[in-house]
Amino acid sequence: MNKLILTFSLFFIFVNCNPGFIYYTPDTYPDSQRDYQLCKLSKPGLICDPNEMLGDVTNLNSTAADYIDPMLIEIQKTTNCSCQDVDQCFITPNGRQGVTISVALLKSISADNIPEEQTPEGRLHLIRNFANALRNRQQRGSCDDDILIVITPEM
Repeated sequence: MNKLILTFSLFFIFVNCNPGFIYYTPDTYPDSQRDYQLCKLSKPGLICDPNEMLGDVTNLNSTAADYIDPMLIEIQKTTNCSCQDVDQCFITPNGRQGVTISVALLKSISADNIPEEQTPEGRLHLIRNFANALRNRQQRGSCDDDILIVITPEM
């Protein structure tokens, strides 16, 4: 009986833990198209907020990420594909996809304790490398027509 209670208690603790890591690398950051639940979305989308930095939209009974995501999808639907070769454009049920804007919010980027990352230039270098690597991993655009906005308060 005590073993069952302990097991249930541990399960309850793990279920209620915030699944977001404190530090992310481009390889550990969730993909909002595949791992949308880790991104605090109710369905695949273009924004990811694993640390719940945006919070909830209480009057809408959803996360702020769920509230913002349709705006990003609307931009994708209402802009034109900018590929030189039209055959490169992604085709969606709404026609050819335009510019894709993705947003990645994270508490902190893993810097592996590199001292140079503490300078303003080092932090800029770190966030650029993170954004470029994540953008390359996610491949959201058709022909380099995607934008990734990375927001992090800490480094």
